[in-house]
Amino acid sequence: MSAFAYAVVPQAGGRFLTYGLYRWEVAVRETVVVGIVGIVGIVGAGGLGRLLEDQRVAFDLDAMAGTVLAIVVLCALVDMISITVRRTLRR
Repeated sequence: MSAFAYAVVPQAGGRFLTYGLYRWEVAVRETVVVGIVGIVGIVGAGGLGRLLEDQRVAFDLDAMAGTVLAIVVLCALVDMISITVRRTLRR
């Protein structure tokens, strides 16, 4: 058990973290798509896409810009964290 805790976990931990960050970014992007598709009635889902679609229908362009900016910032933040983790693991 100690070999697992001190040898395997440190080697695989970074990869699991990087993969988790990647899946988080994909989930953020998918909420936009699923939310917009949910408007059509195919999927009864909400999320950022639903918010974005509601803002579009209401012609609330300032709120739309804020929502899109939040999506871009979240994706960029996850990318930066992932790059930092990968660089640390290479050393």
